[in-house]
Amino acid sequence: MYKCPICHQALIKGLHSFNCINQHNFDISKHGYVNLLKRNSKHQGDDSTLVKSRIAFLKQDYYLSLKQHLNTLLAQHKPQVLVDLACGSGYYTKDVPSTITIGIDLSKDAIQYACKQDKKNQYIIASIFDVPLMDHCADVITTIFAPSANEEIIRLLKQDGLYIRVDPGSHHLLQLKETLYEEVFLNPIKQIQHPRLTLKNTIEVKETITLNQEDLLHLFNMTPYRYKTKVESIKKLQALNTLEVTIHFMIYIYQKN
Repeated sequence: MYKCPICHQALIKGLHSFNCINQHNFDISKHGYVNLLKRNSKHQGDDSTLVKSRIAFLKQDYYLSLKQHLNTLLAQHKPQVLVDLACGSGYYTKDVPSTITIGIDLSKDAIQYACKQDKKNQYIIASIFDVPLMDHCADVITTIFAPSANEEIIRLLKQDGLYIRVDPGSHHLLQLKETLYEEVFLNPIKQIQHPRLTLKNTIEVKETITLNQEDLLHLFNMTPYRYKTKVESIKKLQALNTLEVTIHFMIYIYQKN
């Protein structure tokens, strides 16, 4: 199932390392993950500030409803092999109902945390655009708030396999944006257009959560807004004790044809 990032031959998982027929060896860390990122890769994972904020926020289960919808959906399909691309710290990955689950992410900090919390599943440091897994190995692939690596998804999925994608809904974090910016736009709804992916179903999840100041700042730090927000607007956010925020998710279920 695993593929050598150097010679693309099959990798066999041993007790302490992954090895291929050409004697390329990749040590399994003491936490259980393996780094299969190509040595000359220019890809970079999320920085430590974002990872720490995401971990702290998700630990409070504000997005539990999304996780429950995903797991209910997956339980209906009973996948043998599920690959979670851009799995981050493993909040969604660790509980999915599949026989074999593999989480892929670029961030060492995120993968290391995922392994500490989840000894059951395999975590790999790698790019989702160059996944070190063999062709047609996955029954289901998931991406949650991540770019869609369409060609890799097609390559990895078995015939009739499912791609489950989660995107922000139009009103996701609307009140947070209204606090930060004078002019606010709803999030665009974008569906994948690919000749080998057919949209089979769409599930909408929407509710309101109340955030205290600490969790509100964690949420802000794990969004792209932290890179483009003026200092005075951040101070406005820091001055709030609580904020009611809409969380809005779109779950798209595609099938490979």
